[in-house]
Amino acid sequence: MTARTDRDPAATALVRWLFRDVAGTASDVAPWPAEAPTDPLVRLLDVHRGWTFLARRAASVPGLPADVAARAVDERRSAVTYQVALAADLLRCGAALDAAGVPWVCVKGPVVAALHEARGEVRPFTDLDLLVPPERFADALRALSTAGSVLLDRNFALLRSRVPGEVDLRAPLGTMLDLHWTLVNRSERRRRAAVPTARLLATRVDVTTAAGPVPALGPAERLVHLCLHAAGSGGDRLVWLLDVALACAEPDVDWDAVVATARAWRVARAVGLVLGRSGAVLGAPVPGHVVAALRGRGDWAAADVLARRLDRGRASTPARRTLGAHLAAGSLEHDRLASLAVHRSTGRLRHGRRAPFTADPADPGSAFHADGTVEDLHAYLAAVAAHGDPADPASGVENRRPGR
Repeated sequence: MTARTDRDPAATALVRWLFRDVAGTASDVAPWPAEAPTDPLVRLLDVHRGWTFLARRAASVPGLPADVAARAVDERRSAVTYQVALAADLLRCGAALDAAGVPWVCVKGPVVAALHEARGEVRPFTDLDLLVPPERFADALRALSTAGSVLLDRNFALLRSRVPGEVDLRAPLGTMLDLHWTLVNRSERRRRAAVPTARLLATRVDVTTAAGPVPALGPAERLVHLCLHAAGSGGDRLVWLLDVALACAEPDVDWDAVVATARAWRVARAVGLVLGRSGAVLGAPVPGHVVAALRGRGDWAAADVLARRLDRGRASTPARRTLGAHLAAGSLEHDRLASLAVHRSTGRLRHGRRAPFTADPADPGSAFHADGTVEDLHAYLAAVAAHGDPADPASGVENRRPGR
């Protein structure tokens, strides 16, 4: 995306209105300017994942071109169709884990989509994320494979050297599945954070989704994880800030528990940054004292305000990261802004502009690049099984679904 496309005022204003309208904080929408090019709008809707939300509102935007409105309807229809398959795969994979005696929870995906469905919205998502205990990770892989899932990661050497917190599978009906043993994927971030998988599984609750009731994180943990995931990915896509805004608007939010959880996980600054952005950009009902308690009022807060002004509604692309994205992701890896700035600068000098993620199997840094041996895969699984929770060393969780 070019700078001119990123900063088109009409497109930026419409997309911002769109997400605020879903959040319930929008004023009247401005008409789409006659003869204005739609390329900037299309690209912003792609980046921020706003097509399904526009489908319900296209008729409310005066002057919106018919081809944009038609694509929005098509995108919503495709999202609904795909999510039917995702729900079926969730049921099949959950049943396989239950039969194997492996405790699990569903994070993001259908659980977050339920917040949108309660408002008549369709939240686009492309994969399932399931969390299992590290000591049962190999058992979970075996159970899912027996049920028809296929491991897509082929870079066994990378798995062994980096010990990522998840692997990619194709579920039985062809949808994508990320199997996690921790909620923090990168090892360098896990060394700083303290997210206890065992405790999360022990305190899971059932949440009603399109696939029926599924085990999920508790309410405070769910909100903190939404912020953690958003921060780790840059925290600059409106769909992530919208997820947070809708979770904040739930009637039973326990802000003391949210603050305590973020601090216990050692991700307070990142959570505070995302909560602050969601409040500032989309009007999320986040108490100011909560943001201040987590993010602080000093240099990180000032840097975040500056980043929002300079980015002007842009979001990261595979070729370019925004200042806000560097700040959010860096908050999980650095205590001081000076340390973050030096790290980013020296990293760019050493490696140039590298994409934050690549799915290209030809790239040696991709999980889909074939490298290593089966022994490397076994070594990875052994390293995962030996991994203890930083805040809760006790392993082993009774395989009990809440309320069952």
